[in-house]
Amino acid sequence: MFCTSLEPNTKQGQGADLSIMTALTLTNPGAKSLFDLGVRCKPGSETTRGMIAAFDSMLGGTIFDASQASSDDFETSEQNPFGDECHLRLSRDPVGYSKGAPDPKHHGQVMRSGMKAEWIKSQTSEMDSPWRRGIFQKVLSSSLNPQDRVFTSCFPYKIMRKGGEFDECKVRLVVQGQHMRRKGEDGVSDYDDAFSPVPAASRFCAILSLATQQNMFMDHVDISQAFVQGELLP
Repeated sequence: MFCTSLEPNTKQGQGADLSIMTALTLTNPGAKSLFDLGVRCKPGSETTRGMIAAFDSMLGGTIFDASQASSDDFETSEQNPFGDECHLRLSRDPVGYSKGAPDPKHHGQVMRSGMKAEWIKSQTSEMDSPWRRGIFQKVLSSSLNPQDRVFTSCFPYKIMRKGGEFDECKVRLVVQGQHMRRKGEDGVSDYDDAFSPVPAASRFCAILSLATQQNMFMDHVDISQAFVQGELLP
């Protein structure tokens, strides 16, 4: 069984929730105890017997209160079932993150996500930078002409990972350009030209070749929001 983000492309049910909890809910919708799931024999483990007793207490009308149990009575989720050498979550991982955490598809999923605080932090940073650089300008809708068109924007959300480990929550503000029209022969358009400041693979190979020939060292730098750092060409 795979979570949605790690599901193989060749398997059936791509995009569906294939978690164990969902499978139990679909196959045993009314299950409230291990007995309802088919557990009949008495286990030899004291911990497991205690867990079954706690679940069965719900069937008798008494709701189990976790505060009544000591930390030594039951195994908790804080204990790593794979041993101390295998870490399920790193200390630098944000709250609510797991290796199978999917990317939110819209803002509503962000607000319901366990990583809500981290997403809001990245989203605020994405908006503060353009305002600080004077890129945005507030315009009243009453000042627009009838022929002016207003395009909506959205936030794509992406969990960035390096080597399989969490790196950052990436949020980008984009305009929904699929509704825009390029200038045609009639002269009516929403924009004249488009560009993407990304070097082609052939140019990158040429730079590597020149650096190797001249015995030069190479380095790179990642500039945040590089597309708003320079002046637009006339």
